[in-house]
Amino acid sequence: MEGGDRETAERLAHTLKGVSGALGAGGLQAQAGELEAAIREGRADMAALLPPLELALNGLFAAIDQALESRKNEMNNMPKQAGNAPDVAALAPLIARARAQLEAFDSGVEETVAQMRAAAGGDAATKAALDSLERCLGAYDYEQGLTGLDALAKEVAKPNAGA
Repeated sequence: MEGGDRETAERLAHTLKGVSGALGAGGLQAQAGELEAAIREGRADMAALLPPLELALNGLFAAIDQALESRKNEMNNMPKQAGNAPDVAALAPLIARARAQLEAFDSGVEETVAQMRAAAGGDAATKAALDSLERCLGAYDYEQGLTGLDALAKEVAKPNAGA
């Protein structure tokens, strides 16, 4: 809005309204809708709508981070496979699911990766590949994540994997 590009500001407010609704954040959705209307109408109060909207958005981000961390901790506390070898039979379908999720930009891939970690056993190479994949996910670099996932799939497909 500072640059005077009301069209872009209105589109961004509209996008925030839609995403907030999709996430079930009704309060934030209403605030974004109010901002969108204020921009469209050229109202003088539009700048005053930003601080409470930013506060609500930061609250949503914190809630999402907390939920993801909680889910990650849950998955990490799943029973681990005994021994060092990864459970190839369990990993193969999880790798396929993670691939589809990454290709669809589905954030549910984090849960799948946590399940993959549980199936990794004590195998250091598999754990290192999963660490790398999690770093990609944390940076929202799904393309690099796919590359890492492909490498993991090849490693798991080796004849001696899981033996």
